[in-house]
Amino acid sequence: MGNGTHTLVSDLGGRSSVELKARELGYAVTAGSEAAARAAARVKDLESRGYSFDSADASFELLLREELAGAPDGPPFSVTTWRVSVARGRDGEVRTEAAVELSVDGTAVTATGHGEGPVDALDRALHSALEPVFPQLAKVELTDHQVRVLSGGTAGTGGTGTGGTGTGTGGARVLVRFSDGARDWSTVGVGGNTVAAGWRALVDAVRYALLDGARPDRADRAAAPLATARAS
Repeated sequence: MGNGTHTLVSDLGGRSSVELKARELGYAVTAGSEAAARAAARVKDLESRGYSFDSADASFELLLREELAGAPDGPPFSVTTWRVSVARGRDGEVRTEAAVELSVDGTAVTATGHGEGPVDALDRALHSALEPVFPQLAKVELTDHQVRVLSGGTAGTGGTGTGGTGTGTGGARVLVRFSDGARDWSTVGVGGNTVAAGWRALVDAVRYALLDGARPDRADRAAAPLATARAS
């Protein structure tokens, strides 16, 4: 009693598992949906590159919304550059600093952040840059992140690693978890190292936080795309 269902999405489940997951998330998707078929194909391709959506419902929902809308759905900002530095001070303390440069509605925004590791520092830099424009992000907090080194890759805290861009040849996969006090969500990113993978997961987490009516308590929700942009 009190138990609920949780559909797992993978390349093995195909279109049927995508359709079930879409309905679980509150989207009206009919059997045999072409959008679900496209989403299933994308899941298969991304999982061949190291992604896993089993614990990243928010990343899957972003992918699904793109296919339902029939158009790319990027964040309402574009990324110019980002960087992370890790240094040991004279006091022996290791400090991590991140800097981001974004464009929001054509306006350049730069910010820095300090944290307990690269992912935390990047998250704080993103918040610092975006909260003045999107004040709802002030309630959003990074609660956890997990790193997995993919076979053949080097998941360091900087550089390019040996895996490149998450094409199945190595690198890292990072799962991040967020909460705004009312809801929790997780996103996943894959890259040549933990920093690149973490950054991609963080951008998706912010995209999800800014969705209008994300994680509704009612079905038959339309997938209205956000302003199209590209994050790297």
